[in-house]
Amino acid sequence: MESAEKFLVTKKENLLLRTYLAIRTTMENEYKLNTTPLKSELAIVKQWLYDEYLKLNCQSGFYCNWEIIEKGFSQNKVFIYLLKNNPVGFALWCEHEGCVNMQILAVSPSMRHLGIGKAFVEMLCDFFRMNETFAIKCYCSPKESVSFWEGKMRFIQYPNIKYSKSELTFYKPLIHTTPFAAKPNPINKLELWDDEPHMTNHKAPKWCWNINVNLQSNPIIHPCNSNWNLRLTRNGEIVKDDKIKYFTNRIKSIEKDDFLYIDSLL
Repeated sequence: MESAEKFLVTKKENLLLRTYLAIRTTMENEYKLNTTPLKSELAIVKQWLYDEYLKLNCQSGFYCNWEIIEKGFSQNKVFIYLLKNNPVGFALWCEHEGCVNMQILAVSPSMRHLGIGKAFVEMLCDFFRMNETFAIKCYCSPKESVSFWEGKMRFIQYPNIKYSKSELTFYKPLIHTTPFAAKPNPINKLELWDDEPHMTNHKAPKWCWNINVNLQSNPIIHPCNSNWNLRLTRNGEIVKDDKIKYFTNRIKSIEKDDFLYIDSLL
């Protein structure tokens, strides 16, 4: 009896795996990321955005941003996701110092809740990763989209960096990074506080990384405020303890966009 039950479970698991692989193969064959979309494809996007806008009584929806979308299209900053050459999703983005800001991403209302959004974002991540982007960030609007970006796409919520960034801002590294240190190395480490130096007396650092690793292959990447306190310890001695923006004489690359980005130490 037990063997028969195990056989049925295994058979069910194999069926689910085959089904998943079949769907994945279909998506790979039929879905395409168009990085140079046509005006005719953009017109289709405009129509389903407008239809949704009317359905929402002209109160919300990305059709309100159409002028921005058109401007992005003229600057080659609009990508369209195609199913059998039919637009089912689009993304408006911009880039600064190796970080992509996903300004708008939407899937056609008739194609939602089918896993298309997740596959679309994964394809975008692959594209930007191959084009030397180290991270993607986005502002979750509407706020209900947090469950998608954080839950399904594993984006990470920004800390409070005391700029205009909202608690609805999320990011995702696209490259391997040095993780936070569960057990800080007292000999070689980098410590970061979420405040200015004069406010950090007797306060433990908020984040810490061990630096006895290859930073070139696994850089330290973390959202930051350039006025936050950073402390570098090497060979057991504090080399520098100051605001991030004053660290350039000790660290070759210190900030990119609004991220702490360290891939080498001088």
